[in-house]
Amino acid sequence: MKIALVSPYDWAVPGGVNSHVTQLARQFIRSGHDVRIIAPSSRRSSHQLDYLTVIGEHVIGLPASGSVANVCLSFNLGPRVKALLARERFDIIHVHEPFMPLLPFQFLRYADTTLLLPFTPPATAAAASTPTPASSSSPGGGASTAVSPSRGPPSR
Repeated sequence: MKIALVSPYDWAVPGGVNSHVTQLARQFIRSGHDVRIIAPSSRRSSHQLDYLTVIGEHVIGLPASGSVANVCLSFNLGPRVKALLARERFDIIHVHEPFMPLLPFQFLRYADTTLLLPFTPPATAAAASTPTPASSSSPGGGASTAVSPSRGPPSR
């Protein structure tokens, strides 16, 4: 299976989502899948992964949830994502943090295959609940979308 793992965060900056994406990629590769990580990076030449595709080099820090999210806000991402999707023809696209600007939006906009859209709850979210998967059609057409459930309402 051909799998895209999309991170909206600067690949040159260590962080939880990028670490998680790396571990997923390694496990999928060990299981025999063809994997491509897609992320922006402020330092393109510093990466040793042959399965990393950098889309977006101009990264800025946005305040988010008491931290700084280093993301690419380039407006030329759409055509680049569209060309990548046409060339690669992924079976599954796993878009981490789908509501972070701007890279994830382009995958949601142009994908015509199955999308996995996990949301990371805030640190204050309740840790215990019974997950129940939900699915719906993607806005782009006949592709299905699987959305991971919330782990519970935020603590107040």
